[in-house]
Amino acid sequence: MVGIQSLMDALAALGLQDKVTFATMNVFGRTLSAAKGNGGGRTHHSDHHVAVLIGKPFKGGVVGGVEAGGDDYRAMSIDATTGNGVGGGSGNVPFSETLSAMGKTLGAACGVSSDVLDGSIRGGKVVAGALAG
Repeated sequence: MVGIQSLMDALAALGLQDKVTFATMNVFGRTLSAAKGNGGGRTHHSDHHVAVLIGKPFKGGVVGGVEAGGDDYRAMSIDATTGNGVGGGSGNVPFSETLSAMGKTLGAACGVSSDVLDGSIRGGKVVAGALAG
């Protein structure tokens, strides 16, 4: 995070902190459990991913979460209104659509219309709980 903090500090020094959105993501996760037999974190794991979104359009905090799944952990489903992770897959964004939801949420925060987002990204929905007022 030192690199990200340096970027944010430089943007603030230039008065640009509210005019720049920073996003980075990993489209696949890594195994989290040592039960996978590889010490954890060494193998691709398609059931979760991580993104960092920073800027004026976003609330601070964590969206979603992880839950036990098989012999590892996977992304929880999400309540799109609050951004909370919902165990057992009962959120209105299933864990299989969390990557799409992240893309739609980032797009909405950057001003992309819902028609374009829905036409370009299958599944998922904008997670309003991640967006600032």
